[in-house]
Amino acid sequence: MNFFEIQSDLHVWQHTNFGDGKPRHAIIGVGEEVGELLHAVLKMSQGIRGDQQSHFVEIRDAVGDIVVYTVDFARRSGLGMLDFPFALMEKIIPAGTTAEYHEYRAFRVGVCAGILAQHFEDYFFLDAMPNVEGRVFLRENICALMRSLAYFCNGLGISFESCIEETVAHVLKRDWTKNKTDGIQS
Repeated sequence: MNFFEIQSDLHVWQHTNFGDGKPRHAIIGVGEEVGELLHAVLKMSQGIRGDQQSHFVEIRDAVGDIVVYTVDFARRSGLGMLDFPFALMEKIIPAGTTAEYHEYRAFRVGVCAGILAQHFEDYFFLDAMPNVEGRVFLRENICALMRSLAYFCNGLGISFESCIEETVAHVLKRDWTKNKTDGIQS
C-alpha cells in the first residue's frame, strides 16, 4: 500500500466533493465512524444483530472510514501528508482471541479519537488553523489513533491496510456533487 498515493487521491476527491470545508466536519465524521465501530464490536460481543461475518464487514467499513475522515481532518488542519509505518504496526501486537481483548482495543480507538477531538476543540468554533505546536500535538494524536486502529484490526485477524484500500476504492467512486443522496453514480 502506498499511503502517500492514497492520501493524494483522497485529497483530490475530498476537495472536489466537499471543497475547502472546515476541519470540524472531518472530526465529526471520525466520531460518527468510531460510533459505528463500537456498535459493531458491541453487537458482535453480545452475539446479536448478525453473525461474526456481518459484524466484520461493518468493522472493516468503519475502520476504513475512520482513516478517510482522519486523512481529511489532517489536510484541513494544515498537517499535509501523513506518514505511518503500517507494516510495523501490524506486527507489534499479536492477535488476541478473547472478546474482552477486542472490546478493549475498540475502546482504545474511541479514546484516541476523543483525545484528538478534545485537542481540536480550541479551534472548533474559531475555524482557525492550529499553530505549529498544536499541529505537532494533532499529528501525534493522529498517529496514536492509527496505531490503535492497526492493533485493533490485528487482534481480529483483519488486515488494516486492506480495510483502507477497500474503503478508499469504494469512496473514490462516489460523486457527491452529482448525487447528494448517496454519492453513487447511476
